Amino acid sequence: MLHPHRSLFLVTAVTLLCACAGPRQRNAPTSDIYGPGNAGLVVGHLRNEGLLGTGLSFKNSSTDQRFGYTGARDFSMWLPEGIYELSSVGSSAGTLGPFQSPLSFSVRKGAIAYVGTVSIGCLPPSPAVKWYGLLNCGLLALGTCTVPSAQVPMCVLDEKAQTIKVFFETYPSLATMPVDSALMQ
Repeated sequence: MLHPHRSLFLVTAVTLLCACAGPRQRNAPTSDIYGPGNAGLVVGHLRNEGLLGTGLSFKNSSTDQRFGYTGARDFSMWLPEGIYELSSVGSSAGTLGPFQSPLSFSVRKGAIAYVGTVSIGCLPPSPAVKWYGLLNCGLLALGTCTVPSAQVPMCVLDEKAQTIKVFFETYPSLATMPVDSALMQ
């Protein structure tokens, strides 16, 4: 018979392992909530994201609904049809937001939207470059967040063939979906 504290530890450990084994997000490519009937699948790649990975936040331009992604360099997630902006990029160094205008892209229901390779800290000039800076959200993050200055350029590169190939190797059941070039601009 297990000691009560060991039982509690075992239940907690199993719960955490089960939580980690499932999808990282409700809008992952294997989602039970989103799919081709109610969303489009955003696929892209990150470059220079930092040692601990990067969290991305996308905001629907018309509804202000936000969706997040945390994980590997290759990212993919279902988003409802609409126009989105890259509203923040977080890493171990802090969270960056758009300085004047964000990178944006569109999503079509039932299609894959290839949004490009986002290179953090790229060297301008580039076909698509936007400036991001550290988000300042006020005392204890109770205020409205602002970006007081441009600090990091974000470039978008077109590496569609390679990124989509890797995506279809990972998710072969989605290989029949049409692929739109929806490079962030």
